[in-house]
Amino acid sequence: MFPGGINQFPAGNSKVTHNMTAKAIPSIDSPKQRIGRASRIRSIAVRFTLTEAEELERASKAAGISLCEWGRDVLLQASRSRETDPVFTELVATRLLIVNLLKPMLLGKSVPENWIVEAMNGVRAAKHKAAADLRKEYAARDRKES
Repeated sequence: MFPGGINQFPAGNSKVTHNMTAKAIPSIDSPKQRIGRASRIRSIAVRFTLTEAEELERASKAAGISLCEWGRDVLLQASRSRETDPVFTELVATRLLIVNLLKPMLLGKSVPENWIVEAMNGVRAAKHKAAADLRKEYAARDRKES
């Protein structure tokens, strides 16, 4: 508290006391928190090269949102994505089925109907593990390239 009370600045070297009037400090306009949404209380700093930062800025501009919002959305989407993406898993299953069916055909052998059913059942049983293994392989390759 100031010596002259909360409405007076200290006199300093002069004998004059400056009275303050209570005025509201203007606030800076900022986006309001959405009703029902928890407050965002934590920030995470990440460093990028100049080229990487420019790439991220282009992506956020293309999305029509600020870089901070875009980065938040991308990070949360990545953290919430499931280990077993159904589309990726089915793509791997299709690949396995084609490879299993093409091999005998390329060797000039006929493919009996029961073998096709067995191949489909085998792919159905193996597709989740095959997709997970392929994801790990891609992740390892990405880490080496980074």
